[in-house]
Amino acid sequence: MSKLYESSDYAGCSARGVNFYYGYEVTKCSKCRKVDNGDCEVTCPDADQEWCFEAKRDGKVVMTLSASELDCEMSDNMVAPLVTGIMKYIETCNPKNGEVK
Repeated sequence: MSKLYESSDYAGCSARGVNFYYGYEVTKCSKCRKVDNGDCEVTCPDADQEWCFEAKRDGKVVMTLSASELDCEMSDNMVAPLVTGIMKYIETCNPKNGEVK
């Protein structure tokens, strides 16, 4: 079943086995460009952490894009970067099997 949820610092939705999320829980280091798993504070101490869009298919992360990679006008509206990420996912998705190219 499809659902949409949003708060002041995240938004997400799911449809047809794909979960989409944008917000503070997934970040990418602005210096090394890796998804931050907690060690960037040590290896890149002066770097900023960018919020990310993430797509998961069948529980596996298939796409992660930082806010700057989304190239979306940022505001207090969390749905805009979520929808932009979904559009980028659709643009790169193989229509036959749903895998990201």
